[in-house]
Amino acid sequence: MPIEEPSLSQDSTQTVDDSQPDCQPDADVWGSLIPFNPHNPHLFRIDLRKGKTTYVIGRGGHTVPDEAVDFQLSGAKFISRKHCSLEWDGDHSATSAVIVSDLHSHGGLWLNGVKIGGGESRLLHNFNIVSFSKYRDTYPADRPDRDDRFLFRLWAAGSERSVSHELVGKYYDVHREIGEGANARVFLALHVRDKEWAAIKVIPGDRLYPGILRPGDDRERFQSYLRTEIALLERLKHKNVLEIKDTFFDERSGKLRMVMEYVPGGDLFSYITRRRSGLTEREAQYFTYQICEALAYVHREGVTHRDLKPENVLLTNDRPPIAKLADFGLAKLVDSRTSLRTQCGTKMYSAPEVTAEARSRKSYSQIVDSWSLGVTVGVMLFSRSIFRQDEDDDNKHHEIEWELLDEFHCSLECRDFLQSLLEHDPSARMKISEALVHPWLAAEAEKSRST
Repeated sequence: MPIEEPSLSQDSTQTVDDSQPDCQPDADVWGSLIPFNPHNPHLFRIDLRKGKTTYVIGRGGHTVPDEAVDFQLSGAKFISRKHCSLEWDGDHSATSAVIVSDLHSHGGLWLNGVKIGGGESRLLHNFNIVSFSKYRDTYPADRPDRDDRFLFRLWAAGSERSVSHELVGKYYDVHREIGEGANARVFLALHVRDKEWAAIKVIPGDRLYPGILRPGDDRERFQSYLRTEIALLERLKHKNVLEIKDTFFDERSGKLRMVMEYVPGGDLFSYITRRRSGLTEREAQYFTYQICEALAYVHREGVTHRDLKPENVLLTNDRPPIAKLADFGLAKLVDSRTSLRTQCGTKMYSAPEVTAEARSRKSYSQIVDSWSLGVTVGVMLFSRSIFRQDEDDDNKHHEIEWELLDEFHCSLECRDFLQSLLEHDPSARMKISEALVHPWLAAEAEKSRST
């Protein structure tokens, strides 16, 4: 359920004394832990300064060097020598994140009245309540010195209160929304035990596999089909394929939550648009080879992407970036019992045989990804569509502007690579496995073999 701003009683508001929750300290402080009760002699206001992004809190130790803490709450028996840590990501905007971790404490760590498991982590939001033992409502009356609660204030993002988010499941703690499309919303989340960031894509039931199956058609058949699809996608493990770490399917609503590895470098389309004249041929070769490796792998695993485009290629923060093929939301298991007939994908990148008119006559195969790859390479090189303008005119759609190859001085190998991929006849079109050994990618293939 959503985290609510705590309700402070008259007694508890007096506990912060001259350090009221809404009194921002000096600009050097990114966060504060403010005691609720001044009658607890072991607690004091803790200001977390910007010169340091990670703090450890506990009783501390005198004999073991690694038991040093940044804030020592001595005398409190329920606090371990190294009880918890707080980590700020250094972001000064409204999207800043703070992680609180239980350092395998003896007494436990409590967030908003809920115990955090030993060694686990949670996102710490503005106005959250942190305590080192289970708080009881009787404490202010009979044992005010046992009230060890702190109110957390996040100052790094300014005086505005951070937007609170839902806590979902016992494995992931949601931080913020990082993307929204026609069929899904994506959230950044923290794995509470591994302390690793992940991206959670939430897909409503009525948006899953449009045109193939709908939840209302045959509920049992749909769910069985969906589990088969998910099991296939979860098996995909490749350095250039976005990993699906976990899935949560709500059988009642049909909503699917897919937990994926978080790739922070943005997508290939944004990378291209930052270079108005397009990528160099050398850069295009670098990314194309990685995309081909990913596609060849998923094709061997029986998956057709069917929506390949620069927006669905994510990049890491490495230099140079590593490409990760993403968004298999339109992928479909290909086997002897079924053929691909569903019109899907993005029109500019879709092969001619995917159009409604052609689809009514015959099915199509994994070779549709080869056409989409050709269009993607064209966008990388020219920073625009390779098709003649007025693409919305169905009569001109798929009419390629080959003059661009001369205008941008593309090599002969590049010309042959694109022409082999952008072949209207599917039977004559170059397969992804053939693209991997094409002369245009020879240098990248050699580099890959040597690593």
